Amino acid sequence: MEFYGSGSSTFKPFEALKYLRFEDMPDWENWLCFDSENEGEAFPRLEVLKIVSCRKLTGVLPIHLPSLAILKIVGCLQLEASLPRSPNLRQLELTNFKEVPLNELPSGLLKKVVLGGSDTLRSLPKGMMDSSSPLQRLEIHGCCSLMLLPDDGLPSALETLKISNCKKLEFPVHFNYSSLKELYLQNSCDSLRCFPLNLIADINIFTIERCENLESLIDSGQHESDSAASIIRIKNCPNFLSFPDGGLRAQKLKTFEIHDCGSLRSLPDKMHLLLPSLESLSISKCPMLQSFSEGGLPTNLKSISIKDCDKLVASRTTWGLQKLPSLQEVSIGGKCEDVESFPEPTLLPMTMTSLTISGFPNMTSLDKKGLQHLTFLENLYIRNLPGLKFTPEERLFDSISTLIHLTIDEIPIMTSLDIMGIQHLTSLKTMEICDCPNLKFLPKDGFPASISSLEISGCPLLDKQLQNRKGKEWHKVANLYLLLKLRKFLLRLTTPLLQQIKCQCQEKLDQLLHPHFRCTMEEINALARDALINASGTIDSAFATGKCFMEICSAAYDLQWRFDQESLPADLIRRYLVSN
Repeated sequence: MEFYGSGSSTFKPFEALKYLRFEDMPDWENWLCFDSENEGEAFPRLEVLKIVSCRKLTGVLPIHLPSLAILKIVGCLQLEASLPRSPNLRQLELTNFKEVPLNELPSGLLKKVVLGGSDTLRSLPKGMMDSSSPLQRLEIHGCCSLMLLPDDGLPSALETLKISNCKKLEFPVHFNYSSLKELYLQNSCDSLRCFPLNLIADINIFTIERCENLESLIDSGQHESDSAASIIRIKNCPNFLSFPDGGLRAQKLKTFEIHDCGSLRSLPDKMHLLLPSLESLSISKCPMLQSFSEGGLPTNLKSISIKDCDKLVASRTTWGLQKLPSLQEVSIGGKCEDVESFPEPTLLPMTMTSLTISGFPNMTSLDKKGLQHLTFLENLYIRNLPGLKFTPEERLFDSISTLIHLTIDEIPIMTSLDIMGIQHLTSLKTMEICDCPNLKFLPKDGFPASISSLEISGCPLLDKQLQNRKGKEWHKVANLYLLLKLRKFLLRLTTPLLQQIKCQCQEKLDQLLHPHFRCTMEEINALARDALINASGTIDSAFATGKCFMEICSAAYDLQWRFDQESLPADLIRRYLVSN
């Protein structure tokens, strides 16, 4: 490829160009640079160069780019050329490349480096890792031959270190990690079995994932160290067994996640004392885990999620959740066979605002007594409960007037919503009904007047009852369908003048949503006409004629608002939108 032109010796190609990107050029093989004498004259102001997915590129790249600050080369599998040099280079990203001489790069100003997808990279440039280097973020992934980081240690400015898919890499336990704020290890460092917590005493976010040989977190210092971490995640570590003796000391820890650790049998000791700031606890796929540590959970806990930990769920009455004054969100699921009714009356605190229940194969009912004392409950998610049944005498939702959102998903034996008492959910705004193959009937009295969003999917028998807007169940949602569709249109209005109209229209629309949607189509038409076309004078005061109110009126007609009981509206004639 040649695009420099053939001008005189005074010609400077692309003198003002600052950003240049090549992408998906599968047949590009060579960059035919400017002649060697004038090569330095090309791209004098270029700041960003990105070459992406140019698989055949092998030739020489421009060497002297004095203003280059960001260099990104991704998916150039045959590239072996020297990289452009610049004294101002601050960001470098090289992934899926064959071999390039990294040692030639000036590293004096580099702040971010991403290296990945190289089978030949065995070491990092020493200058890049000097303690005096300004490097702040280093990401290394998919470098299967990389075994060691430079002995000099980490740059004193380094804040983020991410290493993934570097299984041969020896994790350096003798480095000083005091500057790090985030450490992420994924599918790397196969030799790592015990991770010393004193290395990350100052780290804010610590994630270790798919480290197959990791067995424990240990406290290897002379004194028990207190971690400054606010987030700790341990994921997909099948041989992980234990936390430090005496507990995990992390006074500032707010989020603690443990997922897919099949050998783990116990959580850290004294969590209620050593993790006083913990707000979110998430545990999944830890089948050997049987109980929480003695003393229970931290009282500041706001959210807890337990999934596919069947032995732990079996001991749920000993968790002491009702003693947690700040608890607001609980999500519990799995295959625990002893869960037949949930939640037990004394299991959850009344402070709860969100509850998710999923997966239990033998669960046949929701415990009304366990739900009715949750007087602040706003969100309820019921998912994948194959045996769950609702009976007319339950009137399950009679006493949960605070509910704002309800999801019913994968409840295969449910046939009707009418027996659930949904019409008593006077605060309900959004509802989702998904993958209920035997559902046939909607509530006979319709949905609550407060509802603003209703989504139904994966319910084939109900679909037949709503088919072509003429089925037996359609009359229960017909008015709601029109109003919700109209509301979606109003949400798209963004300009200031249209926002004025939107406010006027929304106020009128809310008048339509009185209990059970019993207004007639004539009443709906009349109010809609006033809201959408007159908008209480907003349109008249804002426009003469034009596209905006034409768009609104067109939307109104599209939504089947009819004016068939009167002559053509005078205001539309006056605006030249219709004619006699």
